[in-house]
Amino acid sequence: MAGHDLSGNIRENYLAFARMARGRSRPYEILAVEVADDASVQAFLAALPPAKRQPNLLFAAARYLLGRPADIASLRAVVADRGAELAVVIQVRRTQTNEPARCASLLPALMLLPQPLTATPTTTPGTGSPAPIRRHRCCTASPVARCRCRTGCPP
Repeated sequence: MAGHDLSGNIRENYLAFARMARGRSRPYEILAVEVADDASVQAFLAALPPAKRQPNLLFAAARYLLGRPADIASLRAVVADRGAELAVVIQVRRTQTNEPARCASLLPALMLLPQPLTATPTTTPGTGSPAPIRRHRCCTASPVARCRCRTGCPP
């Protein structure tokens, strides 16, 4: 994966990730540079297996625990206050970086549906992954998809 070389050090990997994120994700670019210069976050990462030190895995795990994207201050706080929990989330998760390629074969079928389409985030029963987005509308008005909210519709 670009930005994560198992033989490289943590700082180099996060700087490489920042270069890869440039022009694609300004928040991840900034956060990766900040992690590259942060001793406390690097010490946390150094205790993980090399394959689990991936920037996108750290950022996703922090977001999972925080309920919002991390900045360097909130990432430091999660590492300091909830480091064990963060490590568990990182250990049991893995990255899937080719999602657009996996979904490309669906595009012709999706184009046949009434437009515009809206993605409705869901969670996998029993895992809680991925976390639901709070900006959710029940699908009751949709002619294509219907859903039942088992615990009431989220706000």
